[in-house]
Amino acid sequence: MLIAFFRVLDGLRLIKPVMGFVGRWAPVYSQKGRCVWPYIKRRRNANVHLLAYHRVSDACDSFLPPMSIKMFETQMAYLATYCNVLNLDEAVERIKAQDVPDDAVVVTFDDGYADNYIHAFPILKRLSIPATIFLPTDVIGTGRILWHDQVFSALSNSKVPLIEGFPENGSRFPLRTLQDKRRAQDSISLYFRSLDVPRRCHEIKRLFGLLAFSMNLESSRVYLDWSEVKAMQSHGIGFGSHSVSHPILSFLSETEAREEILESKRLMEKMLGIRVKSFAYPSGRRQDFSETTKALLRESGYECAVSMIHGTNSVGTDLFEMRRTQYQDGNPHMFGARLTYYKCTS
Repeated sequence: MLIAFFRVLDGLRLIKPVMGFVGRWAPVYSQKGRCVWPYIKRRRNANVHLLAYHRVSDACDSFLPPMSIKMFETQMAYLATYCNVLNLDEAVERIKAQDVPDDAVVVTFDDGYADNYIHAFPILKRLSIPATIFLPTDVIGTGRILWHDQVFSALSNSKVPLIEGFPENGSRFPLRTLQDKRRAQDSISLYFRSLDVPRRCHEIKRLFGLLAFSMNLESSRVYLDWSEVKAMQSHGIGFGSHSVSHPILSFLSETEAREEILESKRLMEKMLGIRVKSFAYPSGRRQDFSETTKALLRESGYECAVSMIHGTNSVGTDLFEMRRTQYQDGNPHMFGARLTYYKCTS
């Protein structure tokens, strides 16, 4: 009944205002004081909710706004108070053992941004919240920039009002407004996803020329370095692989995909002295990996892989297609409400 109610609200486009109200006046407390709905606890199998984050910063970036420090702290405080926050390795073991606790949540980050250490880590440490950060090893401590961040930066900062003939003759992207640039970014990024590394590097240079843009690698450090990774590791933060160069694995040959999967793992294990068990698919949509990709991960010694497919995870979940959710909503009350929504509809 409750699930049907939520689905009706969703169909009527009333889910957001109603859940905002629920989030403001919930949680409904159990005797343990956790944010639980007793009906759901009785009727639903326990699941693990994986949360996905990228950047945490107050930097002004209207093109690709990060999560604000205050919003991140609000969300983490909510988790620390009302949820059972697990590290990813423990969550995987609990799923295997069919022993998933109520209100289980895992915090993850992709891409290894420096602000994860500068802004997110102090909050996680103060609240004793474990987290897993997935590293694309080609940019950790090297000064290199991931291809998608190069594209974002070029489009965001370019003063050119229009580009034509990219990626092919007849293509035309006006760039006069923020919305124009976002539309261009969506289309151009889709094109870049289909390219191998040498071709993508060539096409990025061509795009930079059309945009009259040059990447200033000295202006600010974008990603973590190994000393920061080790400092977080010593305080309980876990690390997994996000490939070497963040390619879309389903577009690579089996040999190329294996190299991305294995080389990142080898470098992380060498630098951190740990066994790397988890992997995050670059981009993480359903079409960005395949059964062949999963087989390569198993063959390489990984025990799980996370996607960006929305949903939760429970006993019987494919551990090489674990689901995650992003919560970028600016309304702090929506966070708890949406966790509850997923709890009763997954």
